[in-house]
Amino acid sequence: PEDPERDFIKRIVGLPGETIEVKGTQVLVNGAAIAQPFAHFLLPHDPADADDDDPREHFGPVTVPAGHFFAMGDNRDNSQD
Repeated sequence: PEDPERDFIKRIVGLPGETIEVKGTQVLVNGAAIAQPFAHFLLPHDPADADDDDPREHFGPVTVPAGHFFAMGDNRDNSQD
């Protein structure tokens, strides 16, 4: 973070051994979409404008390594860390 005094809260969305993928605004864990009522986006997502090179719209699939977790913030397209 630019301001080290500022706290950034993240949510764990992936546990060790789980496969994580992001498609548009949807997060998939082991191929199943998860509910994300807490996720916030500045603009509505238009699948026709999706950018496959943008990790905010297309990420993975990756498997979370043993001893690690996969975390994401709520402000998905406006994170400052």
